Amino acid sequence: KVFQISSRRREEGVPAPCGREGVVNRAQPKHPRLRLAPALYEELRNQVLRRDGWRCQVCRSRQNLHVHHKQLRSQQGEDEESNLITLCASCHGKLHHSSTLR
Repeated sequence: KVFQISSRRREEGVPAPCGREGVVNRAQPKHPRLRLAPALYEELRNQVLRRDGWRCQVCRSRQNLHVHHKQLRSQQGEDEESNLITLCASCHGKLHHSSTLR
């Protein structure tokens, strides 16, 4: 048999392991994330670059600029100016490989 594990509270009549609620039973349901249309995201990206003076906010470089989500989209971060920061490719890569800039 194949069992589906609900992300909502324990289903009626389905016992939790050992009679207790486990980690799986406490998981929150995922909500679909909306992405901005490409043209709107590009406009937001340019707004962030202008706000940050077209410079990496860590090393002040003007080369190979990226716009980074401070709170990652995978962690429910939003596509909002307040959640975005300009980083150069080097600092952006370092951030994703360590927690020092987070």
